[in-house]
Amino acid sequence: MTATPPPPSERPTKKSDWTHPSIVEVVSILHPFYTKRHITVFPVIAITWDISGFSPVLNASEVESVFDVPLEMFLKNENRREEKVELMGDRFLVHYFDYVTENICYTIWALTASILIEAASIIYERLPPIEEQKPKFWSRSRHLNME
Repeated sequence: MTATPPPPSERPTKKSDWTHPSIVEVVSILHPFYTKRHITVFPVIAITWDISGFSPVLNASEVESVFDVPLEMFLKNENRREEKVELMGDRFLVHYFDYVTENICYTIWALTASILIEAASIIYERLPPIEEQKPKFWSRSRHLNME
């Protein structure tokens, strides 16, 4: 399912936005990740107290669909595979997690998978039985020369 964001005039304001503190409580902000395209990602761990108020507006160029996944899945080897990659002179592992819901198979991989592995490790207070080899550029500042 691909959604198109509504025009700015129809977008929710901060007071009714699903990120409003009455609907979502921020628990933690993880360290930033930096992508090969010089984008900084600040993962936020939050609790949604009223799921009926959760109505995300998707950016179709970045998000194809929204679905629920058990976080503990990212601490297990089930439905997981990995690929050894070399990019920008750096060798690392890319993790892929397959999840089926409503007869649709989703693959959660790369940066998103690593962020969810880290979040699950923090929340469940245990490390996964998998090897993590992250690319160096994920932890570099976007202000550094990344070539």
